[in-house]
Amino acid sequence: MHDYVRSVHEGAQYKYEPDLALLAEIDHEIVGHIMSTNTYINTPKGKVGNVLHLAPLAVLLNMRKQGIGRQLMNASIEAARAKGYRAIFLAGNPVYYSRLGYVPSYKHNIYYAEAEQLAKEVGTSSEHIKECIMVYELFPDALKGIEGNIVLL
Repeated sequence: MHDYVRSVHEGAQYKYEPDLALLAEIDHEIVGHIMSTNTYINTPKGKVGNVLHLAPLAVLLNMRKQGIGRQLMNASIEAARAKGYRAIFLAGNPVYYSRLGYVPSYKHNIYYAEAEQLAKEVGTSSEHIKECIMVYELFPDALKGIEGNIVLL
């Protein structure tokens, strides 16, 4: 995880948003972390920005199922909305993230072009990957009229 976070901080292709890197602390101990990075949607008309890729959301194993992840997610959503972003994309468990308001991005005609390759790498179907690429619109109809492929790290 540490290497992933470092690569995002140092990556020239993506804009790290320090205001969207949040920590959860209990008794001065970090128990959770969430981070979002600027990304874009490739469309037939060009790149559409002002969207985020959320990764990672992490909570210590012994602190899970206490609402820490939900609190981090809600704080991240509010911070992104306050900064004027249109949507947050992620790759994750559809059962968990749908409870937080995320929907599969294909329902907005936005796909992940590398779904088949990723499916082979992790040993699942591209249909399963399609369900796992999810989005949260930060305001109503934020993605209306946009079709294309999301670029994830």
